[in-house]
Amino acid sequence: ANMGRIGSFVSIGGAWAEVADTPLSYFKTTTYEGGTQTPLIVAGGPVTREGVVTDELLHVADILPTMLDLAGVRRPTEIDGRPVPPLYGRSLAPMLTGQTLQPVRGGLDALCFEMLECRSVLCGDWKLLWMAPPYGQGDRWQLFNLAEDPRELVDLADRYPGKVAQLEGQWRAYAEYVGYIESDGTSAAAELGIDRFFEFRLADD
Repeated sequence: ANMGRIGSFVSIGGAWAEVADTPLSYFKTTTYEGGTQTPLIVAGGPVTREGVVTDELLHVADILPTMLDLAGVRRPTEIDGRPVPPLYGRSLAPMLTGQTLQPVRGGLDALCFEMLECRSVLCGDWKLLWMAPPYGQGDRWQLFNLAEDPRELVDLADRYPGKVAQLEGQWRAYAEYVGYIESDGTSAAAELGIDRFFEFRLADD
């Protein structure tokens, strides 16, 4: 009865969300493939390439540098005398405008990201995955070869410990770069209640 009104929250539930992402694993809020493989259509303005479908490794972090690049806006390197860290993402503008046909990321470039303590490192065909409860135990890294196993069914961590160590090093570098803060386990949704958690309030001023 409250659908579409202020304070409403509609969900198809975990089971249906997983079905919706078949044959990939799990759903959004996880860093399994079912939670991160998302289509994106870009058109208009200075975008000149048409009819191009790419399976390149791109990320939501690439959107801001792309928009700045396409708008011709230079991001400040410092504010009030304090240095501004560079963005983690990469501009897609050269690819979208046809300036280059080179891939945005090569096979040796690692892409790291996290969501709700679920962590991933992608590099070439390899994916390192750390799954927090309730989706995993949150006690070890898993390793998958997405070229051979896009459904993430066969954990290869024990077979390739060197690859795990290499990609875990990429994760540590990423965590330091972005200032990753590990959760202390508290849940704002649990503390506030789900209705209050999803309630949007404007500041009084």
